[in-house]
Amino acid sequence: MSSTDGQHGYTVTHQAQPPASYDTYMGQIILSCFSFWCCGWLFGGVAFVFAMLAVDSAKKGDREKGDKLGKYSYILSAVGIVFGIIMFSVIIGINASASK
Repeated sequence: MSSTDGQHGYTVTHQAQPPASYDTYMGQIILSCFSFWCCGWLFGGVAFVFAMLAVDSAKKGDREKGDKLGKYSYILSAVGIVFGIIMFSVIIGINASASK
């Protein structure tokens, strides 16, 4: 939609916003990166791959597949974070008991 004001000579243009349901899977990407860098590369790396596949599927129009892959990415990231917390707790516990 455009309109021109003859007195001032300017044009106002209105651009449509993307649909509200558009999802970039940014949450999955950020969580998988956090899991990769802070808790272990295995789960975080695989979760990142699933997040990228979800983005690719959504861009191709296969929204259902993208949502499923995004869900797998969340699950793997969560498992990686829990595994990392357990691993760090065990290491701290072993170091604390060895120093006594």
